[in-house]
Amino acid sequence: MYDSGALFQRAHNSFIDTATAKLYLFATGGGAQGYTGLAVYDISTPTEPALLNKMNTIGNYAFGHVHDGFVRNDTAYLNCGNDGFCVAYFGDASNPQLLGTMTNYPFKGYNHSGWLSADGRYYYMADETHGMPMKTVDVQDLTDIHVIETYDASSTPTQIPHNLLIACDYLFVSYYYDGLQVYDISDPAHAVHILSYDTSTEPDGNNYKGAWGVYPYLPSGNILISDMQNGLFVFQSVQDACWGASGTQTVAASGTLRLYPQPSNGNLTLEIPAQIMGEKALLSLYDLSGKLLLERSFQTLNNTLEVSLPAGVSSGNYVLRLKTSEQTFVAKL
Repeated sequence: MYDSGALFQRAHNSFIDTATAKLYLFATGGGAQGYTGLAVYDISTPTEPALLNKMNTIGNYAFGHVHDGFVRNDTAYLNCGNDGFCVAYFGDASNPQLLGTMTNYPFKGYNHSGWLSADGRYYYMADETHGMPMKTVDVQDLTDIHVIETYDASSTPTQIPHNLLIACDYLFVSYYYDGLQVYDISDPAHAVHILSYDTSTEPDGNNYKGAWGVYPYLPSGNILISDMQNGLFVFQSVQDACWGASGTQTVAASGTLRLYPQPSNGNLTLEIPAQIMGEKALLSLYDLSGKLLLERSFQTLNNTLEVSLPAGVSSGNYVLRLKTSEQTFVAKL
């Protein structure tokens, strides 16, 4: 077991990219100014972490520090405080590649935190600045990162979001004075506010009090909210649990799907449930980090579907989802 302060002693936040066994530390110690914006470690041997790089610049983009971030398969979405937002690729952590930046955008504040949609097309982002709304950011074209929608808790001029996380089709937000806020993002480009609970009894003001953290990944699907003054709140799930014990998305479902051969040789046959024959459907394949690998639409479902997997898919476990307008079916592959 590793138990030492030799590599690092403090950081504001951390994120582990399990697919590539890298640990990212945000606003950590060390560096010429006594802190480093971002540090990356190899944790392929978890008991022997190894420093790969420390940085305050990526390409021509400089940042005082990275406040928080989200990483999937070596692509990092970095919330850089007053310096805005950037996306970079860390396949070679010693020489990260800058993929795109967004330094000016509507209602810009202190770029605090965010979470990537399962399909990788949208980044949901909070600026930790009083009165600033949350943003949905289009990251499909990293040469043209831009905000497509803003929304907030609609309370007071001093409202302020803190952290936001996605579980399946819902965005869960710890919203300081406004407690828990929940948005339906089944249409990823249009967040719809559906639920809220004000955990805070503090008077609204130009301060930082109330709901601080949210966690929607319990096996039960229940939601945890930590309030800085009032303690821990546990809320009943708004959905069936869609996250496995390892914290990876398993996709909510209303039924199961039969497919063969198992394991696949690259080609699959799906037997279609009788109740959805003749309907339109969308077929999606995900890896266990939630990355979308394949998406196909069908105008009319017949008895069976023949599907070829994308080239280059490695041996492992995947989740296949078939979604109609009213029902969702899944199968482990």
